[in-house]
Amino acid sequence: MIKFLINCLFICSSVLLFANDTIDINLTTSSTPYPNKFTGVSSMSMYECVDSTFNNANQTIQTNIFDTIYNLIKPLNLKVFRFPGGTIGNYYHFYGNGHGIDTSETTCAPGRVGNVDFANMHLAIDKRMDKNIIEYFREEIDTLKKYGDGIGVCFRVNSHTHFYKGDLKQYSDSIQYLIYKYVNADTSILNTNGNNLDSNKINTIVNQLMQLQNDAIYKRIKNKLVADTGFNRRFKENMDAAAYLLQHGISILGAEIGNETYAEYVVFDDDLSFLGFDCTQAPDSFHYDLWQLPLRYYLEGMIKNNLLVGLYADSLKTKFNIYSAVPANNGYNYLTLDANYQPVHVKPYDITVKKSDLWNKYFASQTNVFAMIPHIYSQNFMSCSDFMNVDSIYGINKQTANQIALRFYKYFIDTLLDYNLKRFHFYSNNKPLWITEWNFSDASYATNTFIHAFYDYYFIRKMLDINDVAPNYVQILLYHHLTGGSYGWPIIRTYLNSVNHQFVSQKQTTYYPFYLWSNTMAQQVKRIKTPFWQNIPNTIVDVFKDNSNKKIIVQYINTDSVAHFIALNQTKFVDQNEEYVADSVTSYIFDAESLLSTNFSTCTFYNNTNFSTEFQELTDTVSHQDTLWLPAYSMGKFNISLKNDIQTYIKKTGSNFQFNIFPNPTKNTITLQLLNSKFLHFPYTYNIINEVGNIVLNGKILASNTQIDVSKLASGWYHIYLENKLKEASNKAFIKH
Repeated sequence: MIKFLINCLFICSSVLLFANDTIDINLTTSSTPYPNKFTGVSSMSMYECVDSTFNNANQTIQTNIFDTIYNLIKPLNLKVFRFPGGTIGNYYHFYGNGHGIDTSETTCAPGRVGNVDFANMHLAIDKRMDKNIIEYFREEIDTLKKYGDGIGVCFRVNSHTHFYKGDLKQYSDSIQYLIYKYVNADTSILNTNGNNLDSNKINTIVNQLMQLQNDAIYKRIKNKLVADTGFNRRFKENMDAAAYLLQHGISILGAEIGNETYAEYVVFDDDLSFLGFDCTQAPDSFHYDLWQLPLRYYLEGMIKNNLLVGLYADSLKTKFNIYSAVPANNGYNYLTLDANYQPVHVKPYDITVKKSDLWNKYFASQTNVFAMIPHIYSQNFMSCSDFMNVDSIYGINKQTANQIALRFYKYFIDTLLDYNLKRFHFYSNNKPLWITEWNFSDASYATNTFIHAFYDYYFIRKMLDINDVAPNYVQILLYHHLTGGSYGWPIIRTYLNSVNHQFVSQKQTTYYPFYLWSNTMAQQVKRIKTPFWQNIPNTIVDVFKDNSNKKIIVQYINTDSVAHFIALNQTKFVDQNEEYVADSVTSYIFDAESLLSTNFSTCTFYNNTNFSTEFQELTDTVSHQDTLWLPAYSMGKFNISLKNDIQTYIKKTGSNFQFNIFPNPTKNTITLQLLNSKFLHFPYTYNIINEVGNIVLNGKILASNTQIDVSKLASGWYHIYLENKLKEASNKAFIKH
């Protein structure tokens, strides 16, 4: 790929980075290796990954997961899976076939109000699958375990069913009685929307609700639930599902009770019919003004949900020694852009945040809740239609909009994400956080492009930064989700080719950050504590060592429009005062043509088949161990095996000679001007290397000023290496138009 010049003056000053560092590989940011807990995923969306065929001979349906998916999953080295994963569509009934979902459970489900088509899609899957979804998942994990040990599951308890079936509805009046009995410090607040909540009121209400749980009426409700035949069947179904996974040797790392259970469909028993609300007639989303309903209904939902949390958490701990967590309530704060298109964090303490803090404080106060679970999605930046007309709407071109988006999402992770995690941690009584859903949401901006891949890369890196400061702060990070064809964010995209009706599974741009990070952390590495080449524009470089201390990993992401080079031969690696150099170097690079190189996007502008070929995977054994090449719009890593300091391809510098290149950029010739004449030792040899590391021109230098004809070279970036007869070396980069 050829990356063209955009700003010559800027580029010419930044293409080559001389490290001149001495790196002590024993100085690390953490005393223990990174646990591979930040590259997990929700399990695959089964209805898009299952192949069913009808056997006429015995009149049976035979079903299996497509093998091509396994071939793509294996290299990822993922260690944590979430089951059931993702949306309501991945719920199951352990006692039923397939998904086991019926229409009554989906037409009023969150985000699916009145969506009969959505319900019917899963009913159709039930009819064609010959086994329960949990059996497919077990087979999936069994297969993956063959390629690596230590795979665990975050098990998701399907407590939604109790609300769909009305198990708690009959106790509404009794719970309202308890609320009026115990929340007595400021009774008037119960009939307000809760906008006058503050930290003192939140603490008071939580203390009162904790007292409420000791009331005989509360305990009697819990006993009645356990004795109810329908409730008990649904409860036992979840417990038996957990037992099934454990009996098949699948480790359960923890249980997630419910999913975003602060949402109104749980808080108000889903249908709100007693308030004149009919979920089957509503649009395909819940009304924001439900937040304005009296606080007493919100407290009712919290208490009902905690009845389920208590029963499940206690049973899972007693029976299986599994710890439980509850989804946190996010609240709402956001980024905006100032007049100069710089991101600004807006932190309103509005009703959404106040009720969120109340919810989180209450559930974190439960002794049987081990952790809290925030779900974190990227904020929308710009719609597809606005991007198409960005010139007329905002007076900027598309390239500028892309750069603003990049800055926006980096700021989102550095600022808004960091702020929210600290808020969750504070109102969760400093309990650990499990993030079981996070990704670049479908409507964010240019989904599954290089910008999206950058977001995922940088998000995981941020988790490492947090781990360095507080290792138990974020204990699990699970991406949402692994495979599928309905959304713009899967790691592996699946679909049925309409032309030949063949199943297709392919890597998306989001595949590569997970490949890089999971394979790095699978080696139990520690990050080296050093300002390692931090002056590279728009590029992040990290260095890790593995347990042997004789191998290091240089991992990077470059969002600049030009390539950069790291002069490895000018870097010393020191361990216990012993100096090492590179013995062998291998590289793995995901190289995109632009910020918008993509496989798939819901935006018509990006969903262009031409974009799908605008990136490539590059793997190589680096022949020139003195320089690491970081292409524009790329991410990757270099695995460097070290050996005691001996002569390599080009000796580590320390040489006294220097040289200039002019003109740079050039069209036809370059002149090499050797400096420091008293240190010159002729003859010199030169090698000109192209972007992919191939020698394209070489020769000898016999004078201080030598002209080289480069007119036949293709336009692009080149690196020139000089070496004298003493094996002293130096290098520079130049651009050929």
